[in-house]
Amino acid sequence: MLNTISNKKFLPLLLTHIFGTLDDNLVKNLFVFLAAFFVQGSVYWIAVAFAFYGLTFLFTSMFFGSLSDKYEKSLIIKRLKLLEVCVMAFTLISINFQNRVLMLLCLTAFGFCSSAIRIVKYSFFPELVPEKDLLTANALLKGFSFVSAFFAMLTLYGLHILTRPTVLFIMGAILMVSSICGYVFSLKLPNSKVFTPKLKIDLKPIPFVKQMTKEVENNSKVKFCLLSIAWYWLLGSVIAFFALDFCKTVLMAKASVLVAAMIVFSIGFVVGSFLCPVLNIKKKLTSIMPVCGFLLSLFFLDCLAASHVLPQTKVLYNINEFLLLSINTYRFFIDIFLGSVCAAICIVPLYSMLQQATDESFMGRMFGYSAFLCALAVIGSVLIVFSLNILNVPLIGVFILLALLNIFFAVYSCQLLSFQTKQKIFRKVLSWLFDLDACGLENLKNAGPRTLIIPNHTSYVDALIVSAVVDKPITFFITNEMAQKWWVHFLGCLMDLKKLDAKSPFSVKTVVEELKSGKLCMVLTEAHLPNGNTLMKVYEGPALMVQKAKAKVLPVQIRGLEYSAYSRLPGKSLFNLLPKVSMEILPAQELKTDKNATFHDARRQ
Repeated sequence: MLNTISNKKFLPLLLTHIFGTLDDNLVKNLFVFLAAFFVQGSVYWIAVAFAFYGLTFLFTSMFFGSLSDKYEKSLIIKRLKLLEVCVMAFTLISINFQNRVLMLLCLTAFGFCSSAIRIVKYSFFPELVPEKDLLTANALLKGFSFVSAFFAMLTLYGLHILTRPTVLFIMGAILMVSSICGYVFSLKLPNSKVFTPKLKIDLKPIPFVKQMTKEVENNSKVKFCLLSIAWYWLLGSVIAFFALDFCKTVLMAKASVLVAAMIVFSIGFVVGSFLCPVLNIKKKLTSIMPVCGFLLSLFFLDCLAASHVLPQTKVLYNINEFLLLSINTYRFFIDIFLGSVCAAICIVPLYSMLQQATDESFMGRMFGYSAFLCALAVIGSVLIVFSLNILNVPLIGVFILLALLNIFFAVYSCQLLSFQTKQKIFRKVLSWLFDLDACGLENLKNAGPRTLIIPNHTSYVDALIVSAVVDKPITFFITNEMAQKWWVHFLGCLMDLKKLDAKSPFSVKTVVEELKSGKLCMVLTEAHLPNGNTLMKVYEGPALMVQKAKAKVLPVQIRGLEYSAYSRLPGKSLFNLLPKVSMEILPAQELKTDKNATFHDARRQ
């Protein structure tokens, strides 16, 4: 980490980032506290402010992503930092007069500068550090971002100690000095490469979104990084909106308690960020991220449980009184600290993974698209806030829902695990849920490389059962109609899903080529699940695939799911959710046909 900090190319960008994030945190937090504790209707004003802040991300994502790929990046940062100094002067005037409209406009302009710099910055520094140091560089940027947030919280805590004119004078001096220092260090940035000087910049949002969506559609790693970053923005935005009301209505505490909680969170995130390079050396970080996602939800839920048992009173506690209430107050802060450590371990590697998976000539537009998704997440969180306020949903219920949704996202992140790890986890879970009993595994070993698995199709979870038991990667061919169902993509964690057009004869050729390459494939011989009224049509296509590829058929018999809630038979029980399931792998068979038979008769045989 010290080698990365001492990098003469990276250090000016790091210092520019530190002073920029300090300005950003001071301005946003000062606005939040002034709106929350001195203005009526604080939640709505904060939500509107974040909505405008998100709209700036929408514009900058479409423009500055392409701009950073077309022009020299350090020059863009220098001009944006100079604009930021000018915006800061107007921001100080609006804060001094506490004019909400002017504050809102200045916050929007400041959001424009910071979001534009963010896009250019993350697409720039992969040129300044070796690829092996990308995780360390991202950890430094994220870590020092929250060091700046920590300093901003300590500074804002002075609002409750000093007089208002003195505080505003000190805040103004810090903000101006910080913005000027950020501009000075930006002048030391080295020149970047210009990859696409002839790129045409289109400010229309729809073509940009369509182009970028098409680019990332078939890249599962990039898609995962983009969705994960957007999710954590959504999660953080909703929590930020309700944190003030949670402090005053649930914790029955003053602003000093909220400041202390945010300081603890900042310290935890810094610790987690700096732990990422260390953990990545000892163990691959992608195997730790899903676990930290689960732990984040658990610490979140325990934090809510600790706050729910605190004594309720009509008088708001200050930080000293709050700490003396009970042991649960310390449990509350410990959960915040540990949760923020887990959050950092989940978030920081996403940026380095995205940088490694993106071509340098496309880096600016990729982070512009990421900013676009994050902006949608922020605006979506605003809609969530207004909706929940209209429905009068309790704050505890909102936070419990967020924790549960994060658990589902942690399951989604299990795709980062290795195939062997994922299979062990799913096998243990399914064995525990369904008392799964599998036999005939030796027949799989004796089948050889060219093998087509054909299970009896009795339920919606047949493929999941087979993939959890078979200790080899499976290429599972599904129809286009089935591929459109959202829950089918969950199977992608354990097998390679490929679409198959059942109406096209050329689809047989696709499966034959996969079998000839030595892959273990699986198809369903029936088009639909049996519903008990009629026998389902058994297609001859799999037999033709085996014949052309000179492969073997591996029959698999699954029992116990036909009358469960996962089948379509009329006698099933909706309450039979965890039936006893057994799976038998039968000996592999070779299909032999008469050499003198016609093509039609050979298929029938």
